[in-house]
Amino acid sequence: MRSFLVVLITSILFFSCDDDPSTLCGNSSVDSGEECDGDDLSGKSCTSLDGYNFRDGILLCKSDCTFDTTGCIEAVCGDGVAEGIEACDGNDFAGKSCSDFGFLSGNLGCIDCAVDTTECSNISNCGNDNIDEDEVCDGNNHNNKTCVDFGYSSGFLICSTDCSEFFLGSCHNNGGTCGDGILDDLEQCDGSEVWHSCTEAGFTGGDDPQCNVNCTYDYSTCEGDICELAGFYNDGFCMGCEFMNGHVDPDCATVCPVEDGICRSVFVKEYGTSSCIYQTGSEDPDCGTCGDGVWNKFGGTGTILEQCDGDDLGDVTCEDHSYSGGILRCSPNCRYDFSECI
Repeated sequence: MRSFLVVLITSILFFSCDDDPSTLCGNSSVDSGEECDGDDLSGKSCTSLDGYNFRDGILLCKSDCTFDTTGCIEAVCGDGVAEGIEACDGNDFAGKSCSDFGFLSGNLGCIDCAVDTTECSNISNCGNDNIDEDEVCDGNNHNNKTCVDFGYSSGFLICSTDCSEFFLGSCHNNGGTCGDGILDDLEQCDGSEVWHSCTEAGFTGGDDPQCNVNCTYDYSTCEGDICELAGFYNDGFCMGCEFMNGHVDPDCATVCPVEDGICRSVFVKEYGTSSCIYQTGSEDPDCGTCGDGVWNKFGGTGTILEQCDGDDLGDVTCEDHSYSGGILRCSPNCRYDFSECI
């Protein structure tokens, strides 16, 4: 009996010691109660340690399996660089803006390296012709950018209605020079040179249309609303009616999101993109996508949606556009590239 008790006590002591966490420290594997063990830092680094404000350095593990932070470098609030647990520092907001905090506009502030949103607002500044925070452009203010900055030789940029991007559909390569008084293929007009009169365009009368500085028509001298005269309102297609003495086509909001087998979008030069993209932010799913290599030629009402797409130009050549020869190519915006035509 006495021998049995000795064995039992010895076994209890053995297993109790084996479960003691203090005996596990040093086995290079983090166990319960340990912050680290040897090279096993539980995935932590100086910059990820909770409760510290380190910006860099080397985290080590002490012999008692607690972190050794002597090699970590403290972040300094006020040095203009948001590091460690700093949400901001001076004008460095780590890429954040008011929109990241649920606001539409405004400017972030930084107090003691914490973000201050008191100058943020839920009133959008888009449309005031000033480049505000989070805006790429605003109306006719293109932040000194031109088509050349995007790899084109000429043309004009259009700012999206939410001020978040440029539409490049009216940029082109060697399609003529707007302002030289010569009416080229990719221009609606140039100076006093115009393709048609008000009545030829479908208006009821008026003086000849004027030419804008970007070589698009100004129909303000014409009489009537083409979209009303032609029955384009509520006809099931999204048109650029506001450039034809009309107003935004109500069809755009209803037909552009619908996949019904019919492309209901049209390319509008004054938009720099298709009517659905400009008015709703996305293309009619039935119209295809510029860049997919498929020439989605016709949009709504039989108008040209894409002139080309990748290597797909149909049978069109340089000679079809008053050149004597050369190679016609397609620009990334699915408009003709005449740079190799002669």
